[in-house]
Amino acid sequence: MNRELLDLLICPFSKSSLTLDTFEAKDDEVEYGMLHSEAGDFPIVAGIPILLWGKTDLLALVRAGKHQEALTMALIGKAPDQGVGQINKYLQETTWFSTLGTWLEEKRQRTWERKAEEQFFPKDGGPVDAHRFFDLGLGTYHMKKPSFVNYNYYRFGCPSYLVALSFVEAMGTPKGLVLDVGCGAGHVIWAIQQRMAPQPTIGIDYSFFSLYMARTRVAPHAWLICGDATALPFHQGVFAGVFSSDAFYFIPNKWGALKEIERVLMESGTIMLTGLRNKLAAHKPVGNPLTPQGYQKLVGHLSSRIIPDSHTVHRYLDGYGVPAAEQVDEATLDESFAVSIWAGKRNMEFADMGRFEQWPHALGELAVNPLYMTGPSNDAGTVYLRRYPLDAYTNINPQVKSYLPELFRLTKPQAGLIHQNCTKGLEELLERWAVLGLPPGYLH
Repeated sequence: MNRELLDLLICPFSKSSLTLDTFEAKDDEVEYGMLHSEAGDFPIVAGIPILLWGKTDLLALVRAGKHQEALTMALIGKAPDQGVGQINKYLQETTWFSTLGTWLEEKRQRTWERKAEEQFFPKDGGPVDAHRFFDLGLGTYHMKKPSFVNYNYYRFGCPSYLVALSFVEAMGTPKGLVLDVGCGAGHVIWAIQQRMAPQPTIGIDYSFFSLYMARTRVAPHAWLICGDATALPFHQGVFAGVFSSDAFYFIPNKWGALKEIERVLMESGTIMLTGLRNKLAAHKPVGNPLTPQGYQKLVGHLSSRIIPDSHTVHRYLDGYGVPAAEQVDEATLDESFAVSIWAGKRNMEFADMGRFEQWPHALGELAVNPLYMTGPSNDAGTVYLRRYPLDAYTNINPQVKSYLPELFRLTKPQAGLIHQNCTKGLEELLERWAVLGLPPGYLH
């Protein structure tokens, strides 16, 4: 946690100021410590302040200097309370075997944590690549859903990320800080940082695991907070822009979250909510989506545009930004898989964004899109074959087939340009998203 972040923060439960105790630090970054408020104490683990209630076990580990154990617990939580765990719980509740039950449960928890620690942080010191880390956190220890692993790892190439990039471009370079609510593993924060560096970008998410991925692999220079979108731990009016991509529709209390966003936003600030699933669309319900009319009512007191994501994707692929000049009719919105909102407190004049000066997805370390696998290779170059991780991926990203070629050949000179991070000579591959920019080291 950068020490300057403390100037922005307040206690989300009492709105009182916070004071800092540092236990371990690297330069201006607090790696482990404690934030104190009138309402209680909050741990800082691996540079991420956790401003959530009830983290007593983490607080105890941080206070005791058991920082690696604190990190492992923050990443995976406690072992599931099932099977042997239920037997131990039963023993703990009996008169004669409570001590035995407690001992067995503590041993089970330690075994669970040690196994996770060995997998996340191998003893040989070698790094765990992004896909393996996502697979461990989301596929093994948390949701146990491959679709969430694939969404996170392959997000840089999916249509909802095109939408987010379009809205990042439309936001421009605000005269002030930008907050990403529900920032997850930091994909969009990283995109914002490419345009706003060296000014920091702030992200908040409920998932410590996702934030740790952001800090260590995707957006290491962002200022990240583990907290609740309906109780933002910031002073009033500190942000020039608030972004939320593929996240806002998951929040049950959307009105509460929106009021908090408005509270921390400057009067001249901009709100961008992208990838809002449509409750009317024919897809398996995920999160807590509203109908387009529901979203319109939610932001009805703001100056706003609601835009179908499919419209934004089509314009992006043609090299143009967000189509915001006219409000789309209700019938078109109702048929949309997802929509996005551009809003502000003041009266805003919306317009269609013009042609991109350069492809937004070309910023970063150039690489072949991770959705391709290596095929045959010869003196002419290497063939790359498009493959989807699961059928569910194409079900929720049907537009991906419209711009990703089934296969392409990467010539040796083109491979050299990628290695040199030079976009000139790669225009066709960039246009088709076969090549794109990624955070440094993301694939390794």
